[in-house]
Amino acid sequence: MNSVQPPDGFKNLWDVPNLLLQKFPAEEFTATAKVTLAPRFEGEKFGLLVMGLDYSYVGVSFKDGKLYVAQSNARDADKRLPEFDNVPFLLTSKTFYLRVKVSAGAMYAFSFSIDGKSFTNVGVPFKAREGRWIGAKLGFFFMRPAKFNDAGTADIDWIRFEK
Repeated sequence: MNSVQPPDGFKNLWDVPNLLLQKFPAEEFTATAKVTLAPRFEGEKFGLLVMGLDYSYVGVSFKDGKLYVAQSNARDADKRLPEFDNVPFLLTSKTFYLRVKVSAGAMYAFSFSIDGKSFTNVGVPFKAREGRWIGAKLGFFFMRPAKFNDAGTADIDWIRFEK
């Protein structure tokens, strides 16, 4: 997946056309993705996203030559309200695992790992909210802050769903 510049007037992910999403596969599940990130520009951000009228994601940002992981969320995203970031963690590897655990009542929480075995919680639990036409969706995005020719890449090796 290549990073893409957001459109003019960007406020939040509700404005972007380059979200790779699918419907929730069940009422309760855990989704884990193995990703290798090769950023090439300051400010690129890749994320595992739960999208709806409200959204939240665990995102990996490239800042000052380092990777940081944090939860971000936006309430009433369809009304173009801005998103907010939680406290970031430093990532020590360009290959990492992102996880979302969805439980009863559409509550979900994010975590990350370097080894795929020991996961660290990121941010706070969030409640999924339906989208405009269908329910909440799960997927990925990769954005960059400006136009340039050599975009960063995210190699999504796999995503696994467990009940």
